[in-house]
Amino acid sequence: MDTANIAVSGIQAGLVRLANAAHNVANLTTPDFQPLRTHQASIAGGGTRALSQRESRPAELDLAFELVESLRAAHATRASLRVLGIEAELSGSLVDLVA
Repeated sequence: MDTANIAVSGIQAGLVRLANAAHNVANLTTPDFQPLRTHQASIAGGGTRALSQRESRPAELDLAFELVESLRAAHATRASLRVLGIEAELSGSLVDLVA
């Protein structure tokens, strides 16, 4: 897997985490709500995959946890976007050197 694909997988995983945290906060007062949890694992050859899984039974949400989860997701997504940007810059510089 190349750097760009690894960065894209990080962006996708961060967006899944962010969406799940937002979904949980939006349903904070929903009776018998079963929150979504994100399970993230590395992919062989590089990258990551995030999967959403609903809690098996209703659970009381911790708003602080969901806030921290959304901040972690936002930072991870920004970091992956930066890696993607640097990859594009380096590819452009290489083309300039060869041309």
